[in-house]
Amino acid sequence: PLLIGKVLDKTVSLATQEGYSVSGDILAYSGIRLSPQYCGTGFSLDTRVLGDFGSRIYHIFRVESQNQD
Repeated sequence: PLLIGKVLDKTVSLATQEGYSVSGDILAYSGIRLSPQYCGTGFSLDTRVLGDFGSRIYHIFRVESQNQD
């Protein structure tokens, strides 16, 4: 089991960024559901991992629509 853990540590890494493109209405009325944060048991490649005293910065910016109505 210890050897398996060492091999996985060197070959598998969890995502460090998430990206979403949503409308302003979604942000205003629903929000964005982020991937689950690791809480001690079980994880997948979508799990957010924060170390001790970890933090996240979220950049929200406007993207102009390419559809000209």
